[in-house]
Amino acid sequence: MKNGKEYLVAFRGTEAAGGFKGIVTWTAFTSKEDFDKWCAREGKKSLEKAGILEEGITEDRAVELTKSTPIESRITAAMEQAVDPETGKLNREKMFFVAERTAWAIQHSLGLM
Repeated sequence: MKNGKEYLVAFRGTEAAGGFKGIVTWTAFTSKEDFDKWCAREGKKSLEKAGILEEGITEDRAVELTKSTPIESRITAAMEQAVDPETGKLNREKMFFVAERTAWAIQHSLGLM
């Protein structure tokens, strides 16, 4: 990898992640040791929301895993992003932005792009 981070870890959103349950993401660490330090430092709190799916994987595998995110999870996450957490009301401007981004992600995961 270009940024010197070679240890990739994929995560999947848990129940504690609310609308982001099921969303697969990945993060690059400089090494397994760097990842273990992160886990010891702040991982417990973070891992409650996104459990480890696979670690020590290639970038191709990380992309493959993110593409496996269920469409329903992408839509639920988009809706959660479009609702103002303070008022509980839908922000129409934000809704259009996240809907466009979600549609792109779905098309990409289905190999349509």
